[in-house]
Amino acid sequence: MNPVCVLLNRCNLELVPRWSDRPPINPKDRNKIGGTDGWRGAAGLAADVRFYGDVVLERARKEIGRLYPPVKVTQEMGKGRRDLEPYVGKELPVIAWMWARTVASPNPAVRGAHVPLISTFWLSSKEGSEAWLEPIVDKKASVAPARKEIEASPDSKRIVSWLLRKHFEYELLTFEEQDGLILEYGRKHRAYFAGKNKAERTIVWNSAQRRGNRREVVKRRGDPPRAWFENEGFGYEIVDMGGMWCVRVKPFYMFTGPDAFTPLPAFTRAAKATRRIKFDRNKSVEADLTFWASFLGRGAETMNVGDLHVDDLLIDMTFLTVEVPEIGLSNEPEHKNRMSA
Repeated sequence: MNPVCVLLNRCNLELVPRWSDRPPINPKDRNKIGGTDGWRGAAGLAADVRFYGDVVLERARKEIGRLYPPVKVTQEMGKGRRDLEPYVGKELPVIAWMWARTVASPNPAVRGAHVPLISTFWLSSKEGSEAWLEPIVDKKASVAPARKEIEASPDSKRIVSWLLRKHFEYELLTFEEQDGLILEYGRKHRAYFAGKNKAERTIVWNSAQRRGNRREVVKRRGDPPRAWFENEGFGYEIVDMGGMWCVRVKPFYMFTGPDAFTPLPAFTRAAKATRRIKFDRNKSVEADLTFWASFLGRGAETMNVGDLHVDDLLIDMTFLTVEVPEIGLSNEPEHKNRMSA
């Protein structure tokens, strides 16, 4: 049972009728001329709630008000915000606070500095009312340990891999609005194109040889009402290949429903993927890798994923093709336990 609904019903059905047509008991309203007359319905009860609510608020401010300081609206905060322009230079009370526990960061570069445990920096993602938090990074409090020192520890190495992946994903988000490239959040680190207005999508991309290339990245398959879509995408992970950090990319197709966005059930996708592999025979894998390199690099030779608090974190957009062992295949001949990446 919802306790909020129970409380509201009890107030409206039990408490309000009990104190209906009675004058308030607070001294402020009773001391007025005719303070005990003319209070009809729940007006007297409402006056008491307002009065004693203010009393509790003032006592709370005296006790813990220092923990909730007002915020002064600066010129920078009011820039581009018509709703804040009249309040520039004034102090406003904070109506809501977000609390988060903090833990010592595992990043060896920040020497145990505490960071908040939050899953997102978004406060509101509603269109027209977007609001988010921007972390303040104190670079002076950070150190730059030698790379060999960090990579010597398996735990630190996993953290480096995680940080590099987050930087890469942050850059991938910049492709969503114009090109419709979205991240598939979860255990699988993958990104794929979503349809445009629940239909096919064609993008324009630049390569080193030619500008203005067109590619249909979301294709309709089947006829309504059982139409579905074939969306191009790629899986990615950060790997260490002989002392060189790389982004391992595997092109794939995401099969989506009539909205060209929501993935089909796993068993349906598996069946369609099997038929797609038989049809394709992996003839276009190398062409797909070339496309992803040019598209993600926006036609440039490098991709800078270090704009957020890190300078010049560059990815070379030329693909390195090597034979690497696939984890998990232990009882197979050596030549079967390898694949291109």
